[in-house]
Amino acid sequence: MNGYRFHTTSYEKSQPNPRTTNTRVFRPRVVTVSEEQEDYYGIVEEIYKLKYHCEKAPKPIIFKCQWFDPTVSKKSPKFGIVETRQDSFYLGDDVYIVAQQARQVYYCPSACKTDRRL
Repeated sequence: MNGYRFHTTSYEKSQPNPRTTNTRVFRPRVVTVSEEQEDYYGIVEEIYKLKYHCEKAPKPIIFKCQWFDPTVSKKSPKFGIVETRQDSFYLGDDVYIVAQQARQVYYCPSACKTDRRL
């Protein structure tokens, strides 16, 4: 999807020595007339392919994600870094996204925890 391969967390954990990680996801903010939403970073838990029984039916792919709390994320545009707290989870009900909304990302530990600019 979108040029990326996505896996669920359970699938990735079942692989003995994975060489890649394909479970991390980013959903950019959605701007509507009434409000502007946050960027969401999370992990793909489930992947669903919906099937409709009619001629020329769409076959949308839906991701169920565990989102990290966007209110505790820190963004540093100067360095192009977004820091998420992977121990703080978003408690909202909107855990599903259409796969076309997803972008693949990689999470790594902070390189420098003492520099206040980061």
